[in-house]
Amino acid sequence: MSVPQQLEGFLADSLNGQPLIYSNSHGSVFHYHPTSLTITASLAPLRARYPILGGARLHLPEHWSVQGANEQPITAETATLTWTIVPGGIPAACQEQISCEILAGDTGIAAWDHLLPVTLQGETTFNPVRDIAPFRNSAADIGAVEPQRDLFARTYKPWGMILPGAFFQGLYRDIVFLAAGPDARGGGGLCTGMARYALGTSLTGIRPFASQVRDVVEIWHGRQLTDAALLAAAQQFLKPDAARSFRHFRNQVLTSGEGTVAFDVGIARWSWNPREWPALFQRLVTQGHTIVPYAFAQINDTTAQVQVYDPSHPSPEEAAENIVHFDLAQNRYQYRGFGALDRDDPTTVLAVTQRPFAEPGTAFIASTVSLFTNPQAGLTELVRVVAVRRSAVAAIAGAVGLLIVRSLRRRLAA
Repeated sequence: MSVPQQLEGFLADSLNGQPLIYSNSHGSVFHYHPTSLTITASLAPLRARYPILGGARLHLPEHWSVQGANEQPITAETATLTWTIVPGGIPAACQEQISCEILAGDTGIAAWDHLLPVTLQGETTFNPVRDIAPFRNSAADIGAVEPQRDLFARTYKPWGMILPGAFFQGLYRDIVFLAAGPDARGGGGLCTGMARYALGTSLTGIRPFASQVRDVVEIWHGRQLTDAALLAAAQQFLKPDAARSFRHFRNQVLTSGEGTVAFDVGIARWSWNPREWPALFQRLVTQGHTIVPYAFAQINDTTAQVQVYDPSHPSPEEAAENIVHFDLAQNRYQYRGFGALDRDDPTTVLAVTQRPFAEPGTAFIASTVSLFTNPQAGLTELVRVVAVRRSAVAAIAGAVGLLIVRSLRRRLAA
């Protein structure tokens, strides 16, 4: 078969300029709207150029089908050809291509393409009213929060830290707090804990008693320092890619109807220059915000929007502002002062899954880092540990010596 000549403008569809929509509702199965469409080919413009028209054949995207015959004959009386098409499968892009091939016998003598715009819209099972904490990320709402030893013990595995006392007084205290006013650590916040709490509630359906919610939020918040959570974010942190984070979330929704990631926005981009590491680490501790994506809309291959739950702005009246805008072509994002669409920004978006936060974990990485950020606390605990161990050794030695003396006395008495 010869290579068909490309022609334009001979195909029309029944969408009347509207896009084909691929969407779901609240985590349900995706469907196309409309469920079918017609493609019409007008043959009159071709007859002057091609006196012999034997038939026409459609070439469709994968998983699409034609109701009836895909190949139709053309007679001298045929003015138009019409096909009813049923779209199927997940769209490969926001434009799907249909080709119509004109045949003379079995030989293709002409072909033209027709592009259909496709809009993707998806929702997870997350409910921004039902699943969230009953307070916002504000000391004015829930009061000041300071680290608590009992919650610290429930956050990590008992033997999964280096000098846990220094860790508690150091990096953990710099992360898990919410100040009534600015202090040396900044204002603090529990956004990660609240986001992870809400996402976990959505995925499991488990809701603690109202009196326990704040404690559970603090535990979730502290688990961002576990080794599993840090390693889950490490690959994205070292290779920042805001567009990839969007696609990770979108693809989850398209394939399962669920979203198992939270977005960390305002995360400092990684630099391989060691001179920048101190400032970079400081920004990682003091900057950034965690939100829960639960719906998206993508009208073309370069732009997308994601609706999110924001722990700092949870009311329905604020929902219109809780949208992350993505420029997928430029790999940029923008959300409530984080990122920028009109210029390169030194921050990025991470899409970290929920699994590393679900159970108490080890924190060897964070507790080791804490020794460098707060060496005084580490030295103090080290001295205390050594003193305790010396006391324990002395007590054990004394007990052993006493047993030996008693044994010798018994032997002498015998």
